[in-house]
Amino acid sequence: MDPDISKSVRAQEEHIETMPEPTLAAKKESKFMFFVMIVIVSMLCSVGTVAAYDRFVAQKVLKVNMKQYLEDQSQLYFAGKLTQDQLMANLDKYIATIKNQPKNRVVILEDVIASGAEKLNP
Repeated sequence: MDPDISKSVRAQEEHIETMPEPTLAAKKESKFMFFVMIVIVSMLCSVGTVAAYDRFVAQKVLKVNMKQYLEDQSQLYFAGKLTQDQLMANLDKYIATIKNQPKNRVVILEDVIASGAEKLNP
């Protein structure tokens, strides 16, 4: 073996031997920090899982007030503020908005819901 390498290895072994043993307090602190890291990682995983479930899987109920929307559109049409083409375009856009909701959203008429659902506006 090369003499320089053996000197280096011996120097490292001596350094390791002269290093102080970790104290009991240091070991306890290390275990405590490990426990804290485990708790933090677990909390982050739990929060992330619940947020992803809520965003992508959980069913959401949306309410629409189609009766009021149709009344508003007919009033605008009869007042001359909308042409027939604009009225039809608005209705098509409203229907498309209702149909293009994500699969985890259920759209129900406002007359049927007692309270507490998010309202879908045109």
